[in-house]
Amino acid sequence: MKNLTVGIPQLLVGTLAEMQGQERDIVIISLTRSKVGEEALCSNSPLGFLTDKKRANVLITRARRIVIFVGCADHFFDSGDATWRRIIRFSQFLNGPWE
Repeated sequence: MKNLTVGIPQLLVGTLAEMQGQERDIVIISLTRSKVGEEALCSNSPLGFLTDKKRANVLITRARRIVIFVGCADHFFDSGDATWRRIIRFSQFLNGPWE
């Protein structure tokens, strides 16, 4: 895990594996996916490893207070993955729809 010292104490940047077993008050999760044409670069699934329910669980349970997802909600919702559909619907329920 990298400790970035850019004037923000306690700011850590790490991979999903590095966050295993840790918690933070605020967690920002990048859900960006790279695509070329219609094919995802990382696997046959448009969401790659993010379709693994255990990994999704680790992602969303690291935050004690706030979790912020950065990415294209439509891509995750339209992927057909039931777990991500539930996460997005729950987020919309809590925060309202987004444009």
